[in-house]
Amino acid sequence: MTIKPQRVILRGPVGAELSKKVIIIPETPVPFKIMKVAQMHSTNFRTTLKEIEKSGKKAYELTVENMVKKAGKYHDQINIITDRSDFMPLTIRVDGYIDAIDPQTGKPAPAVKIKPEPESTPPKMVIVPPSKPVMPQPSKPESAPVPTPDGNSF
Repeated sequence: MTIKPQRVILRGPVGAELSKKVIIIPETPVPFKIMKVAQMHSTNFRTTLKEIEKSGKKAYELTVENMVKKAGKYHDQINIITDRSDFMPLTIRVDGYIDAIDPQTGKPAPAVKIKPEPESTPPKMVIVPPSKPVMPQPSKPESAPVPTPDGNSF
C-alpha cells in the first residue's frame, strides 16, 4: 500500500487554516476498506476521510485539519483500522507547530525552533535472566508456656 505523506506536519501562525491531505492507496489484489480512523491522544486536529479513485484504483483521501487556536506544539498519531484482520493498524504521525504572531510586526514569531527529529531506531530488547528464587527459611516456633497441674507455668 502507499501512504503519501507518511507524516503530517501542520505549521503556521495562530488563526491560519492549516490542513494536509494524505492519500492512501491499497495495493493488494483485493482492496481493503478503511473501517475506522482514530486519533491517539488529542483533539488538536480533526480528520475527514473520503473514498476517491487514483489511476483507476480505489483510494482514500484523509484530510487532517488543525483545531488549535493558540501558539504551541503538539505531537500525536492517527491509527487507521481496515477490514483486513491480517493487517496491523496503519499509523500516521501528526505534528503541529502553531506560531505566535508578533504584535509589533504582525508576522509569525516562532515560539520554539524545532529541530527535525532523527530517524529513531527501535529500543534494544534486553533479556534479564531470572534471579535465583529465595527460599523462605522455616521459622522457629516460639515456645508457649506449659502450664503445670498446680496452675504455674515453666
